[in-house]
Amino acid sequence: SPALPDGPPRQMRPGSGADAGNRLGPRSDLGKGGRAGVPEPRGGRGGRDSPARTGSPAIPNAEEPAAEEKPKAPEPPAEMTKEEYEEKRQLVIEYFFDDKDEKAAIDTMKEWVGFANDGERVAEFLTFMSDKAFNKKGVDFPSVFKLFRQLPSVISTDAMKAGITALVSGLEDFACDHPLSPQHFANMFAGPIADGHLSFAELAEITKIAGPPAMEGDGIEEGYILEEGYALKIMGKTLKAVADTAGVARAAVVYEESGVNFADFCNDLTVDAAKVEKEFELAEILSGNPLKPVKGKIAELLAAEEGFEAAEVATEMESAFDATIRASAEYVQEVGLAALNCAIPDAAKCDCDRPMEELDKFIPLLKSVVWGPDKDDKEGREIAMLFAAQRFAHDAGHPAGLLTRLFKDMYAGDVVCERPILQWRDDSSATVPGKDKALFEVQEYLVELAPEEDEDEEIHE
Repeated sequence: SPALPDGPPRQMRPGSGADAGNRLGPRSDLGKGGRAGVPEPRGGRGGRDSPARTGSPAIPNAEEPAAEEKPKAPEPPAEMTKEEYEEKRQLVIEYFFDDKDEKAAIDTMKEWVGFANDGERVAEFLTFMSDKAFNKKGVDFPSVFKLFRQLPSVISTDAMKAGITALVSGLEDFACDHPLSPQHFANMFAGPIADGHLSFAELAEITKIAGPPAMEGDGIEEGYILEEGYALKIMGKTLKAVADTAGVARAAVVYEESGVNFADFCNDLTVDAAKVEKEFELAEILSGNPLKPVKGKIAELLAAEEGFEAAEVATEMESAFDATIRASAEYVQEVGLAALNCAIPDAAKCDCDRPMEELDKFIPLLKSVVWGPDKDDKEGREIAMLFAAQRFAHDAGHPAGLLTRLFKDMYAGDVVCERPILQWRDDSSATVPGKDKALFEVQEYLVELAPEEDEDEEIHE
């Protein structure tokens, strides 16, 4: 009989043979024990596949080789059990209170599978953290406020609102043992509100319905916090804390956009509506948006093309506006946007492959605005200047290369540094339009800055 071929057996067509449609044995099983098990050529004696017809050896009806199995996708990490969560929560809070490193705490919490959208667990975590902070001697509360301000990078808005609801609902119990707890909660809530992650109107809705667990049955005593006068305290103190955190201008915008009426929170257990302004030191905030005269003054100063001197303009603006206004991100954005519009009247015609000479004379003004009246939040003002550039590019229709050019020129002119640029990248607030397109535009430049970010982190550590 003819010898078996040396090459691989011909695979059977789907639908033929006794093993059709099934996974067949491995090719290495073929021919074990000599000729035993080799089938007759298809078609029988003298058939189409016989040596007499083809002049070649018959091809055995061999088993189909097994297909190579694709590597399995890794199993998604499982959510933490209750015991695992409680252990991790305890460690994070203990380490945070000891070293006050909010970044390390945030990075750890980002690894908690399922935590971001679990409102119940977030509520429990914030209640646990607050209780530990109030009962631990020597706690650095400003670091707690900073940690809370960064929570939107870890948890969803709905989860944050669930957490705030839990804190406000338990306010009476907290206040009985810790009279300063309403002020501490206000300072915590102010950060996300100032950054646009939570609106003042949303906080108002939470405080109106919040209450402790019902005495009978499930649910809560809805409206209890409002009736007992705690809601007004939280609202008034939080708005003042926004001003202390991000400037009067930001607080005025937050209040103006919310549509909140403080009279809705007043009752027999609170001060009269007419005294709210004095009680919580809100006169400057409630008097209207202080940036309205700023806009007119900026336009007036920048319109003087002849003899324009950035240093002189900066000096005049410093004397024209209060330090609390000049410290705000809104002020920085207004000045930055006005300067860019004046320097670059037609963004579509810019040559973005070279430094912009048009911007040179405005650089001293931009630097002065970023430095501001104090150094406490200089990085925040640098981020605000970057958002001004984002807004300018958005209004211009995002011409190719424009935003990257602006970032590079402001960086070269010492208006902004690496760290604020990367913080701008990670800022998820939506107070300025065009962020997605802006990120796409500058992604290559951000990659260039990444090594410098690592060096900066090492120095910082």
